[in-house]
Amino acid sequence: MADLPKGRIFFLSGAPGVGKSSTAAALSARFEKAFRIDLDYFRQYVVSGIVHPGRGDDEECHRQFCLAHEAAGKCARIYSDAGFTVIVEHCSFPDTVERFVREAGPSTVVCLRCALETNLGRNLLRTNKSFDPKDIEHFVHELNGAIWPTFAERGWNVLENDSYEIEDTVNQILRIGKTVTVID
Repeated sequence: MADLPKGRIFFLSGAPGVGKSSTAAALSARFEKAFRIDLDYFRQYVVSGIVHPGRGDDEECHRQFCLAHEAAGKCARIYSDAGFTVIVEHCSFPDTVERFVREAGPSTVVCLRCALETNLGRNLLRTNKSFDPKDIEHFVHELNGAIWPTFAERGWNVLENDSYEIEDTVNQILRIGKTVTVID
């Protein structure tokens, strides 16, 4: 596999319901070989002892999110080394994204953001989750204005996708990936 060209790695972050999954699916469709990682699946593989946000031990919960980011990073590197473009999606803050990038290697990291009203509306339209979107509205309220500023403070890519159709958002991400230095 050493003679295959390395695939690009994209990490999409943002509040729940901001459009990460829809954007990741559309971005994946642009590449002949793409591997998509919803980082939540790594957490679902914990069969005993999982700690969810807001339900107890915050330190252990953060540790488990860090482990999931590191595992996803290793997985991304394997597929990227095999020539696949890798698209990862998760509601992540920069500290855990950095753990991902340490394992994955150079990555184009983009935090999606939109107005709270748009975010709440998109969240309610989601049908790809195993939970009722209404159950996480409090996280949308809390994280809509909390995640993207942490990316902006570091000078990382923040893409406002209120007025963009999904394909426009994908085009913007591809432009970002070509014109800025990736994080490594």
